[in-house]
Amino acid sequence: GPLGGEALADILSGAVNPSGRMPVVTPKRAEDYLPHGINLEPWVWEKADAAPAYPYSHGFKHMWEAGIEPRFPFGYGMSYTSFEYSDPEVWKDDHAQSVGLQVEVRNTGKTAGAETVQVYSTCEGCNGRRLAILLVGFAKVHLEPGESRRVELEINFKELAAYDMEIEKFHLPAST
Repeated sequence: GPLGGEALADILSGAVNPSGRMPVVTPKRAEDYLPHGINLEPWVWEKADAAPAYPYSHGFKHMWEAGIEPRFPFGYGMSYTSFEYSDPEVWKDDHAQSVGLQVEVRNTGKTAGAETVQVYSTCEGCNGRRLAILLVGFAKVHLEPGESRRVELEINFKELAAYDMEIEKFHLPAST
């Protein structure tokens, strides 16, 4: 927007502490992002494919499944301060159909800042019914230097479910 330059100057000068998180994965090389055989230069006429057939596992899904380390992973962010997590607690609430999580977050740096607590779910046995890893919850907490706060998140069972084609409904696979 029109104030983008001003916002960038505030971050670079330290007047504002950056606290955003990346909503995408950035590969180290273009080859890392797509499986072998996919055209990496679609703008070159001789290599152009009018309707490329991308496999299910491309982009960050391919990188995750192939064990390729990205340059910047999903959720990556920078700060002028540092944070420490401690005393995690997890519980299941069958009545609310959810899983709860609490963690203590402490600003261990010398600058006030915001930290985004992120909760991911993995699914070893989903076999393509859902992504191998999902961001299922997050919360942002603003802390002064030395300050700590307990952060609580609730993740609904629906966020953890995968669709099973055989039984034609969602169910909870073995997730972590």
